[in-house]
Amino acid sequence: MKTINFFAKSILSISALLSVYSCEKDDLSTLNEESNPIEIETIQKSNRAILARDTFLNPSGSNSGVWFKASTQVTFETGQNRKVKTGTLRSNTFLNPSGSNSGVWFKASTQIIFATGQNRKVRTGTLRSRTFLRISGSNVRQWFAAGSIITFDNNGGVS
Repeated sequence: MKTINFFAKSILSISALLSVYSCEKDDLSTLNEESNPIEIETIQKSNRAILARDTFLNPSGSNSGVWFKASTQVTFETGQNRKVKTGTLRSNTFLNPSGSNSGVWFKASTQIIFATGQNRKVRTGTLRSRTFLRISGSNVRQWFAAGSIITFDNNGGVS
């Protein structure tokens, strides 16, 4: 009988401790949420991130990734699962302009903007080297200097 009373008292003590611990834990989580509601709200709604290290992420509309540079901000597509719309390239990268299937080299450490919904297609980027590109709305091609920031239309022409 003494053994049963001992176990009953032990179980009651343990359950009392657990209920106190769970209340304290709930109070702490509520306190943390209330102490900084703006930060939590911003994190949940943000489509931007600053990369802690070089990161391999998929551009808008793509399942194949591109390396983005550490300590730079990337912007993600709204409603897409970690698809990058804007980011800074880690290294020189060969990508297709929007509306085109012929690639162009883009310069490392420069910001690149991907066309929404197009597979790894670049809307705006900085050229790595002198490049021969078609002018928007014509069949005429022209040389563009290395370091030029180029914006492409939906047909692969320079706008």
